[in-house]
Amino acid sequence: MDADLQQRNRHLDLIGAWIAKHGLAALASASAEDVAGVSEDELREFFDSREDIVAALIARDRTFHREQLAKLLADPTLTNTQRGRSMWQHYVDAENGMRLFFEAYGIALHDEQYGRFIFGADDWFAMIDPVLERQGMSSGNADAFATLFIAVIRGAMMDLCATGNRGRVNAAMEMWFAASEILEKKLEQ
Repeated sequence: MDADLQQRNRHLDLIGAWIAKHGLAALASASAEDVAGVSEDELREFFDSREDIVAALIARDRTFHREQLAKLLADPTLTNTQRGRSMWQHYVDAENGMRLFFEAYGIALHDEQYGRFIFGADDWFAMIDPVLERQGMSSGNADAFATLFIAVIRGAMMDLCATGNRGRVNAAMEMWFAASEILEKKLEQ
């Protein structure tokens, strides 16, 4: 990895950890360069604004999550329920990044500067739909099932981030996985 990329990633790591502890809104009143422990000029070599920093953090997390999902989807030995459980655990393990995603997503609904964070929110379907269609679902059912699946995971993850109640949320996800197996079989007929 080249030195500039390593330095950029170090800045993102420090700022991401700070945001995980204090929240995205707190970054508005904090100095991003102080958080990263560098001068404003040094930070500007990599990012033009706070929004660019947040966009880079979200893009990095999105790539990380998409790579995990791609691995799971490519494994023909896994059932969709096993893939779902693995992806759910992956999200739980990455809870701090998910907090940032939800904070930015909420702001993006009303703030044009953050609007680009919504970009790619629905690109997961292009990964999931073809797998479901190969398993026998019609295109429309595959898209609807993937939408429901992603909505449930995002909703459960938001609840986990808000409450920290892993036991309750994990129990709800287990109910979802059981129900999704039944629904999936019905849609494949």
